[in-house]
Amino acid sequence: MTYLANQDRRLLFLDSETTGLDPLHNEAIEWAGILTEPDGTTVIRTFEAKVKPVYPERFDARAKEVNGYTEDAWADAPDSKETARALADIAADTILVGQNVSFDENFLKAFLKNHDMKPTWHYHKIDTMNMAWPLIKSGAIEGLSLVHLAKWAGVEQVNPHRAMSDAQCVKDVYAALMRRYETL
Repeated sequence: MTYLANQDRRLLFLDSETTGLDPLHNEAIEWAGILTEPDGTTVIRTFEAKVKPVYPERFDARAKEVNGYTEDAWADAPDSKETARALADIAADTILVGQNVSFDENFLKAFLKNHDMKPTWHYHKIDTMNMAWPLIKSGAIEGLSLVHLAKWAGVEQVNPHRAMSDAQCVKDVYAALMRRYETL
C-alpha cells in the first residue's frame, strides 16, 4: 500500500441517528456519509440508509422523539449487513469528519463489529466542535452545538436530526471553519 499523507486523504462527513446514547446498548438506525476529496468540498459520492433496530425495546423515548423513528418510515430499510458493507466501503482509508465525531465513530465501530467487520478508516478524525473551540473562547459563538455552529456559518440546518441533513450541515460548517482559519 502506498503511503498517503493525512492532508491527501479523502474526507467522510459522517452522521448517524441512534436509539440512544450508548453504543454498547443502543444502535444506529440511520446513517449518512458524504465522501469528498481532501479539499472537503468536492463530493465524490454520498451514502444514506435507514437500519431497522434489532432491539426496539432498547429505544430511548427521547431518542425516538428527536430522530422521528416510526416503524412505517423504516419499513423498507435495507438489510443491515448490506448497509454495513456499504459503510465500510465508503469509509475505507478516509478521515472521518463530524459534529462530535467520536459519537458516530463509536456507533459505526459497534455496527461493523455486529457484522464481523472491522474499521476501515484512518485513525485520525476531525471534529467540528474542536475546530470551533477558539470561536467560543473569543465569544464569536454562543455554544458548540451544531445549531450554534450552523448559525455562525450562515448555514441552514434543513432537517435537524436526520442523518443526511446533519452530515450536509457539518460539511458546510467545516467549509466555513476552514475559510476562517485560512485567513489567519
